[in-house]
Amino acid sequence: MSIINVAIVGVTGFTGVEALRVLLVHPFVKVTNIVGNSFAGKKIDELYPALSHFNLPKIQKLEEINLKIIDCIFCCLPHQTSQTVIAKILEEKPSIKIIDLSADFRLPVELYEKTYSTHLAPDLQHKACYGLSEIFKSEIAKSQIIACPGCFPTSALLPLIPLKECINGQVIADSKTGITGAGRKDSFDFSFTQCSDAVKAYNPHTHRHRVEISHYLGKQVRFTPHLVPVLRGIETSIYFNSSSDCKPILQNFYKEANFVKIVDVIPSTRDVLATNLCKIYVSQVGDEVFISSVIDNISKGSSTQAVQNMNIVFGFPQNIGLEFMPIIP
Repeated sequence: MSIINVAIVGVTGFTGVEALRVLLVHPFVKVTNIVGNSFAGKKIDELYPALSHFNLPKIQKLEEINLKIIDCIFCCLPHQTSQTVIAKILEEKPSIKIIDLSADFRLPVELYEKTYSTHLAPDLQHKACYGLSEIFKSEIAKSQIIACPGCFPTSALLPLIPLKECINGQVIADSKTGITGAGRKDSFDFSFTQCSDAVKAYNPHTHRHRVEISHYLGKQVRFTPHLVPVLRGIETSIYFNSSSDCKPILQNFYKEANFVKIVDVIPSTRDVLATNLCKIYVSQVGDEVFISSVIDNISKGSSTQAVQNMNIVFGFPQNIGLEFMPIIP
């Protein structure tokens, strides 16, 4: 298979540096440029000393890179910023493939504007598809902009979508996330003194990922996230009623999947740490269904799923560059 040239825009954030970690060992990828306008001219090991032994290019501004030689861009920027940067990139190279880790192309424009803010590149929406890898593979393969899902929606939708015709009544999703879900920013609310030894619910009813989950399930979901004192990982507990036997349905749906596993023991976020795995446990008593779904929020919830989507776009096997075991202990 041919080697593709990849640039990472927004490389200094957690999702950007995670994408870099994975792409550096991908056998069919050459990371030619890393972009971070605020740190242009610096070496990335000045921010992340752990990377000092890698021979990495210096961080550049976007306008400094030669897009003509780039096959694929990983856009690891916040919403609103991402859409304007992507529009600029496509003006310069209309054929380039975009793997977008922001929320900017996840939702239809009208729903995006109700949930986030005014969309600044609505004319690009037709080029985008929702990048939940195991569910929308055929759409991903033929799209130019891949809108990678949010971390909470990934953990909730992977178990729920195959069961959507079996659900009776209300769905409740209760998620716990590590502090890296807040991104790489200085904030007292996310300091060690505020987060250590503490568990806190936030944004009940109004979290933006509730809209994303409900839209792609086609059914309103009651969703509440909680911040827990760990670095990374998401556990989502899901409750609903069903007259169907749900576990065999999920087992059959994911029997060929590389990264979604239906397990017999309640999983921990530790079981998927720094991997592209989603582990799903199902318990059913009568019509009462309980599901526990665990992912790494930075990996399967963002950057490794992004690499999985890149594999689909370029016709690589989905597991290439992504088969690594969880960190133990």
